[in-house]
Amino acid sequence: MKLTDSVIMVIFSKDRAMQLNCCIDTFRKQCQDSDNIVVNVIYTTTNNDHERSYDILKENYPDINFIKENDFKKDLLDSLIGKTHVLFIVDDTIFVDEFYIGDMVDALEYKHNEYALGVSLRLGKNTTHCYPLNKDQKIPDFVYGWFGLSKFDWKKSEYDFNYPLELSSSLYRIDDLRSIFTLISYNNPNELEYLLSINSFMIKKNYLLCFDTSVAFSNPVNKVQKTNNNRCAIDHSYSSEFLLGLFLEGFRIDITAFENFISRGCHHEVEFLFINLKEKGK
Repeated sequence: MKLTDSVIMVIFSKDRAMQLNCCIDTFRKQCQDSDNIVVNVIYTTTNNDHERSYDILKENYPDINFIKENDFKKDLLDSLIGKTHVLFIVDDTIFVDEFYIGDMVDALEYKHNEYALGVSLRLGKNTTHCYPLNKDQKIPDFVYGWFGLSKFDWKKSEYDFNYPLELSSSLYRIDDLRSIFTLISYNNPNELEYLLSINSFMIKKNYLLCFDTSVAFSNPVNKVQKTNNNRCAIDHSYSSEFLLGLFLEGFRIDITAFENFISRGCHHEVEFLFINLKEKGK
C-alpha cells in the first residue's frame, strides 16, 4: 500500500505562521519519504495580519492542504476519511534527525507489535526531563521494536513516557482511536488531546514505539490558547505577535541550527536564530 493512500499528517496551528514554517521545513528536511505523505494543516487565526501570514504559507507550500478551521471536529474527521494511519503534529514541533514514515508504519503493523499503541517521534533515551511538570523522569526498559525502533511498556512508565496519546508528534492507527474521534465532543486540539489522554487506559495496548534518540521536540516559546495552563517560556520576546511581525518583514527561523539537536525532553526551550529572505534575494 502506498503511503499516500494510507497515511495522513495533520498539523494543528493557531497564530504561529513563523513556527509552522519552521515545522514544515524541518519535517521536509528530516523525513526521507515526505514526498509520499499527504499533509493537512488545520489552522485558525485571530486577526487579519495573522491570516495574511497563513496566506503567504499557502503560496509557498501549494502541495499542502491548508484548512481554515470551521467546525474543528468535522475538519479533523474529514481529514481522516480513507486513511489508516495519522501522524499528529503541532506547529511548534521541530524535527532534528532523519526518519522514514514508511518504517514507522511498517513497525506499527508488524505482527510482533500488535499491542503497540503508536509511534512517538518525541521520546527516546535522551528525554530525561518532563518539561510540563519540570521534573526528571526515568527512562523505561526499552526492547527491540523492529524497523529501527524501540518499544516500551507505557503503562509501567512515568510522566511523558506514561502519556501515550498526544498530538505533538506521534503516529497512530486511526481504527484504534476512531471511537474517541467520533463519539466524544471537542472543539480544539487541546480538548481533543485531553480526551485522548483520559481515555488512553481504555485501550488495551500497553506498548509504545519510539526512536532510541528522539527525532522531534516542541519548542514551547509561547502560548496561543487559553484552554489550559500549559507551561511555556517566560521570555515573552517570542510572543506570537512579535514573531508575526518578523514573518511579515521576510524573516524566517534558521532551521540549520536544529540539525542533530538532542533535546532533554519532549519539550525543550531553545533560542531561535533568524535569516532575512529579502537579503538572500528570495
